[in-house]
Amino acid sequence: MKKKNKILIIVLVSLIINVFFIAFLIVPTFMQISKTSKVLFSMKKELATIQAEIANFKNFKTYHKLYLQNLKEMDNLVKNQLFVNKELPIEIVSFCQEEAKRENLTLEITPLPPKEEEKTPFDYIFLKIKLRGEFPSFLRFLKRIENSQWLVETQRVIISSQKEGLEIDLLIKAYAQSPN
Repeated sequence: MKKKNKILIIVLVSLIINVFFIAFLIVPTFMQISKTSKVLFSMKKELATIQAEIANFKNFKTYHKLYLQNLKEMDNLVKNQLFVNKELPIEIVSFCQEEAKRENLTLEITPLPPKEEEKTPFDYIFLKIKLRGEFPSFLRFLKRIENSQWLVETQRVIISSQKEGLEIDLLIKAYAQSPN
């Protein structure tokens, strides 16, 4: 064999050994490093999430009494602002009187108790409202009542024509505070 062939065989054998070395040792090692780094990254991310939750929990524990106080204040505000006083619905009656006066409507208003057979999760009262006046004024009155601070629902509207103009009978359902 010639020297050239020997060199060529040595180069080919070393090339084949290097390819096997790369294919069976280096590539699996890099793949394992890649998998391990992904797992490590995932664990770091989970750790950061847990640390954030711990910080939030500590923050909640610190401000728990303040949160509780604010929730109680909001509950009182909702009860006092959104619901009509079931025993003395003075505020909503006064509001209706003011709005009727503003719209030049004559007003008769009577609070009625709820129907006994009707069971609902909320307390309520009915307001029977009789108005006399012009139709556009009535529409503005009704819009202001429905957009007022109280939770109300128009149950019935009866419009009849009279010599003096229109007579409108309304039945309004106003949600009331539960007696606690």
